[in-house]
Amino acid sequence: MRLEWEGKREPAVEPLALPSTEPLLIHQDNLEALAGLAGRMARLVYLDPPFMTGDAFKMDGADAYRDDLGPDAYIQMLYERLVLVRRVLAPDGTVIVHLDHHASHAVKLVMDEVFGRFLNEIVWFYQGGALTSVRRHLPRKHDVLLWYANGPDHVFNPPRGDQVSDSMTRRWGHYADAEGRVPFGRIRREGQTHARLQRRFIRQHQRPPQDDEIAFVMQGSLLRSVWADLPEIRNSPRYAEATGYPTQKPLCLLERIVKMTTRPGDLVIDPFCGSGTTLLAAERLGRRWIGIDRSPAAIEVAARRLSRVDVIRVGEVEPAESPTRPAV
Repeated sequence: MRLEWEGKREPAVEPLALPSTEPLLIHQDNLEALAGLAGRMARLVYLDPPFMTGDAFKMDGADAYRDDLGPDAYIQMLYERLVLVRRVLAPDGTVIVHLDHHASHAVKLVMDEVFGRFLNEIVWFYQGGALTSVRRHLPRKHDVLLWYANGPDHVFNPPRGDQVSDSMTRRWGHYADAEGRVPFGRIRREGQTHARLQRRFIRQHQRPPQDDEIAFVMQGSLLRSVWADLPEIRNSPRYAEATGYPTQKPLCLLERIVKMTTRPGDLVIDPFCGSGTTLLAAERLGRRWIGIDRSPAAIEVAARRLSRVDVIRVGEVEPAESPTRPAV
């Protein structure tokens, strides 16, 4: 299927000259920056673009960014950037675009055309906010993460919930140590289970396991495609993470995404980095990162949160004063 809309065209842009080092915090239009990053081989590109709301978002009384493109212009804007995103993705890399009800249906078709390898539509359901003003429709309390792969062998580390189920605790808890690890020596009486886990160990290590080696670790259940356990962030003193930047996403959400799609040392790129949550998640998890935003407010907030004196900032804004440790 090939889509058409008014003004559809391939990206034509002069690539931005960029250092080959990382991390990079780039104050620039992400079209030029993505063109300059071609060939970087990112394992994950996460995009949290404007949602096509028609709103202007402010921070401390000044414009942080405007979300005022019409439908055709909006789709063209994202299409050009997604074409360039594919050029920076590793063969086993994935791309996630974070949206809501305003445009996710249309952007999914665009991603079908550009990437083709659909993995999941992840629903991030969040609580909170007033419900009394809703009169003509159900409360809209979720965002959509469209997840696509660049090739058939993408990186996937299955995410699990934090809580071990009661049934697993009853069945295996008396075999486990304080960290939920179950050694082979403790489950010899569990004949079929012991034999199955032993066969798996031998396939992986080409030798039988010792009694003190771990057969398995008690874990929470594999997460499904609806995530209802992660809170939103609002600009209130009650939220320790809040930076004052509008549309900030929670660190726990981005840490889950980075863990799920990358390995330590991999490169993560966020072309609409906003307050820098993706970059902070990558930093904390031992990944390399590149963040791009054209909003001066976004760059200032991201620089403060990352607290990095060695960040190379490309653009017109001078580095901000930074504390000595990353903020959460």
